Amino acid sequence: MLPIIYLNRQTIGLKTYYYASFPFNRNIYTLFSSLKNSTWDSFEKAWVIDEAAFPLENILAHFKDKAEFIFQEKSLESVEYKKSLLRPIHFLEPLDELKKEAIQTFIRYLNSKRYSSNTIKVYSDSMSTFLRYFSMKDISDISNDDLIDFNNNYILMNNFSSSFQNQVVNA
Repeated sequence: MLPIIYLNRQTIGLKTYYYASFPFNRNIYTLFSSLKNSTWDSFEKAWVIDEAAFPLENILAHFKDKAEFIFQEKSLESVEYKKSLLRPIHFLEPLDELKKEAIQTFIRYLNSKRYSSNTIKVYSDSMSTFLRYFSMKDISDISNDDLIDFNNNYILMNNFSSSFQNQVVNA
């Protein structure tokens, strides 16, 4: 009879993880510790695997004929805590290379106009957040209507300060 691994899929922000727990078995432990993309969560007493780095198919293949899987859907205390620490920016897609370069160009422009380093940081961070919000749009396709949408559906909906709102508009 094969050992049983309990697999629990959890989403934290934009990332998805598998939490794998099992009654101690040296062979299974060795297989998990050999995975480059797995870490031990001592609070949950489970191995944690990033789904993007090591998809489910790879996990199943890695343990083929060595263990059986039981899939669970239960709330994990440490995951709920991590979720409580998330801010709205954690739910935005990362910038692509083109938008990163546009921000660098923007920073060079602000430097040439002799803005203070603090102002440059605030404006570039604001611009980054704005462009991440519109990750599916080309920069050339972003319009004033999009700025209004960002203001209503990101800044106001998340109760950000009027100071933040002004920084984004000024940037």
